[in-house]
Amino acid sequence: MWMRLVFALVKGGLGGFVGAAVAAVLGGKVPAAAYAGAAFTGVVTGLLAGRPVWAEGGRREAAVKVPAGVFLALATLFGFRKWLSAVTVGASVPLGDAPFVALPLLAVAIALVLEVDDEFGADAFVAGPRAEAPGTTPAADPGAPVAPSGKNPNADGN
Repeated sequence: MWMRLVFALVKGGLGGFVGAAVAAVLGGKVPAAAYAGAAFTGVVTGLLAGRPVWAEGGRREAAVKVPAGVFLALATLFGFRKWLSAVTVGASVPLGDAPFVALPLLAVAIALVLEVDDEFGADAFVAGPRAEAPGTTPAADPGAPVAPSGKNPNADGN
């Protein structure tokens, strides 16, 4: 469990710094560059955090995590810029205008949520066909209900 939290810090920090570098390359303090960096942060964090994209079942999870990460990153950056403009970093730079601080913070928060979710619900998404309950036998019709005796109550002659 603790290793997952450490991994979340590393993966989120990596995603945040890559997104911040994208924002810096695109123009630094320009709002469009900050939002592009936030979107890139959500993509990288969604691909790496939780079950990584290269793991078994990771592509299906990434199809959910990436859009959610992008949405959360963009919404959080909007909140930083709109309502937390009084929170400053360093020499009175608003938090929303400091991508090298804001983007790693939100990426680590997203990664922590994804890692904790993967820790406590990891096998539900990858599991294959549903296993039968102990003490029962599979029904002839996969959609038919199975009685505790193991016989199909809807079958003819029972």
